[in-house]
Amino acid sequence: MFSSIYHVSYLTESNASAIEFYRKLFGAEVLSEVVSASGSKMAFLKIGDTEVELIESPQRVRDAGKGSIIFDHVGYCVPDIDAAVAELRAKGVKFVTEAPYTNPRGHRLIYLDSSTTEGVRVHLTQVEQ
Repeated sequence: MFSSIYHVSYLTESNASAIEFYRKLFGAEVLSEVVSASGSKMAFLKIGDTEVELIESPQRVRDAGKGSIIFDHVGYCVPDIDAAVAELRAKGVKFVTEAPYTNPRGHRLIYLDSSTTEGVRVHLTQVEQ
């Protein structure tokens, strides 16, 4: 079903500090920085063949009490998101929204309901090639 990892995502106290961390340690390249429709500051980094998403959420990070950068979710690429959703629904998986939506980068995605994924936060993403 999955063709590759779309990105791994982290919550940060400060995207600027996290970007500097990833640049210094891993030579990260900033692909884009955006503000989502909900007002979240987001940054997308390229490290080798992997994309890292940073979501600035200081209060959630402080509430977790585990450092200034914490893992949030993983996104997997699928070639046909509607077919993947139908297949997973048939297996009893629930979703956070009824249908996929378009993210700030123009890709269709949908989050799986973590109550049906053993607590793992996952989303499926269809990236047009």
